[in-house]
Amino acid sequence: MSSASRAVLRSPPPESRKFAGQLSILFAACLILWGTASAPGQGGSAGSTSSGNRGTGVQPVEGRVLTEGQHLPLHGVRVTLTGFKGAERSTAVTDHSGTFSFSNLPVGQYTLTFSHPSYQDQSQQVELSQGGQRDVLVFMSRRHGPEDAPPESSIAAWALQIPERAQKRYSQGLEALQKDHPQQSIAYFQAAIQVYARFAAAYAALGSAQLSLGDRKAAAESFEKALQIDENLPGACLGLATLYAAEKRYPEAEKQLLRARMLKPDDWRVHHQLGEVYWRTGDWAKAEDSLRRAAGLHAGLARLHLLLMNVLALQEKNSDALAEMEKFLQMFPQDSFAPQVRQKRDLLKAQIQKTGVSEPVKQP
Repeated sequence: MSSASRAVLRSPPPESRKFAGQLSILFAACLILWGTASAPGQGGSAGSTSSGNRGTGVQPVEGRVLTEGQHLPLHGVRVTLTGFKGAERSTAVTDHSGTFSFSNLPVGQYTLTFSHPSYQDQSQQVELSQGGQRDVLVFMSRRHGPEDAPPESSIAAWALQIPERAQKRYSQGLEALQKDHPQQSIAYFQAAIQVYARFAAAYAALGSAQLSLGDRKAAAESFEKALQIDENLPGACLGLATLYAAEKRYPEAEKQLLRARMLKPDDWRVHHQLGEVYWRTGDWAKAEDSLRRAAGLHAGLARLHLLLMNVLALQEKNSDALAEMEKFLQMFPQDSFAPQVRQKRDLLKAQIQKTGVSEPVKQP
C-alpha cells in the first residue's frame, strides 16, 4: 500500500475523535426535551404561552371553501386556525354554503388548515390587520386514491355536532392556555365536556393543561379518552407522545408520533418531537431526517437548529454542523446561546484547518 493510501485511511488524531463529543455536550446542555414544561393539546404548541401576534383589537376571519373545478360549496370541512408560533386558537366546520368564520382574533399572522375525508388537505396563510379578513377563498381537490386518504374519516361525527356553547367554552380554554393560565383553562375545557361529552378536542386540550401542571396521570386519562372518541386526532397522539417522552417511555412515544405524522404530515411539531426522541435513543440518522423535515416546515425555532447541530456533530458530519452553526448565527444573532455557538463554530473551523479534512475518514 502506498504512503498516500495509508494517509487517507489513517485514523484521525485523538482531538478529532473527541470533537463531536465536545460539541454534543454543549448542545445537550442547551436543549430542553419537548413537553417537559408543557404539552400540546389538540393542535396546541408545547411550551408556548403566546400566539406571537402583534397589535391591538380583535378582528374576524371569514371565508368559503369550494370544490376545485365546479366551485360547489363544500360542507363538513374542518378548519383549524393556528397562531404564528403553532398554537391552535380555534376550530370550525363549514356549513352547507361552505362558509366558516372566526371572531375576536388579535391582529397578527395565522395559518388556516382545511381538512376533509374526501379532499386533499389545504393550508393558507392569513395576515390579519385592522378590519379583519372576510374574503378567504379556498378550493379543495378530491383525493386521487386510497393512498391519499387518511386511515379513517378526518372529520369524525363528534366534530360535526359540537354545540355552540361547548365550542365557546373550548375556545375560551384555548385562549387561557395560551396566556399561561392552565388552571383556568381546565375549568373551561371541563365545562365544554359537560355540555358535550364526546368533545374529543376538549379532552386533548384538557390533557395538555393538566400536563403543564405536572398532573401526568390526569393528562394521560384525558389524552386516552380523546383517542377513544377519535383515534385519528393528531393533537391527542402528540400530547400522549409528549407525556411518554417526558417519562422516558421512548418506544411508546415513537409509536404515537408516527401515527400523528401519518395523520398530519405537515405538522412541524411532530417531526421535531420525533427528532428529539430519536436523539434521546441514539438514532442519529433518523433524528437528522426528522429535524430537517421540521426545519423545512418551521425554520424559525432556535432550539430546533441547536438540536440539529448536536445530531450532526454526533455523526461527525462536521461540514454540515458548521453550515448549521452559520445558519443559526445568521438567523438568531441575539439568542442567548449565540456566543457559545460562535465559540464552537470557531473551534470547529480551527479543527478542520488543523486536520485538513472536514469529515473524519472511516475505517473500511
